[in-house]
Amino acid sequence: MTTESFIERQPPLEYYYATQTANLSLLEEIGKEITHFVPSGMCAVATGSHGKLESYRVSRLEIILIAKSEDLLSRHHLLALHDFIVQNPELLELGISDKVDVKALDDEIPFSYVNKNPRIVYPDRLLNSHFLVGDHHIYEQARQRVYNEIRMSNNRGKRIRRYMRSQAKSYRQACRTGFYRKQQVFDVENGIAYYYEGSEDYRFNRLGLKLGFLRLVQRRLDLLSSKVPVDVPISHIPTTTLERMSFFENLGLLSTDKLHHEAYAYFLMKYHQLQKNFESDPTKVSSVQLDPVELREMRDIILTV
Repeated sequence: MTTESFIERQPPLEYYYATQTANLSLLEEIGKEITHFVPSGMCAVATGSHGKLESYRVSRLEIILIAKSEDLLSRHHLLALHDFIVQNPELLELGISDKVDVKALDDEIPFSYVNKNPRIVYPDRLLNSHFLVGDHHIYEQARQRVYNEIRMSNNRGKRIRRYMRSQAKSYRQACRTGFYRKQQVFDVENGIAYYYEGSEDYRFNRLGLKLGFLRLVQRRLDLLSSKVPVDVPISHIPTTTLERMSFFENLGLLSTDKLHHEAYAYFLMKYHQLQKNFESDPTKVSSVQLDPVELREMRDIILTV
């Protein structure tokens, strides 16, 4: 990707859309590479920051395989895709992870659970994913199912929304204090943000401006998704962050304020700067110097989303 060539050279919104273009190009290339490993009755999608078209090149692409039925998700298909990835250095260079999550439309376990684990609840992974290859109708059915899950009035639906609210609360706290899981991720007084992703224990990693500015906005939008009218076709609901903001603004679910867009793009751009700095020396905590006044202003805008 050529994302780094845009860092520090463009206004935040221009940078955001340039990043989208770079991500689309990358995902198109990966889709072509893995197409033979996604048989009829299945599809493959990109999740995480790639799914939102806002990743930087050090981010590993995670793939979700979705099948019409569980009997199609044979171990053979998963091993074949895994082996293909690890045996092709060019795919690893593109940033693709050999970890593959799987879903089947006839499985009763909520798609909001990661790897079927009820303690890891992230509807966002499918809600805001990007189609790579395969049966697009299956992809739409999977996304519709997640929307149904976060709308449900039963205990399962309430539990999923409770998890999302809890996540949003912790991200909001990080925005206010500069600390996440007892690790300092930014210092608003001195205008410094930190990044480290070298620990095998995720609790000791410091993801800077991702937690909580980017994640707070993403989770707030996920919570608003539960209020989308049921007659809105799933294909009309965006998966990328700024487009989702506009979508909810048009529905009257979010106040119209272009500063929200600007602030999100600002933190994405600065987060990528942190990742770029860390890439040059992954043994140390990387940092980036920010204008303290601008950082405070952008933080206050994000807290109003």
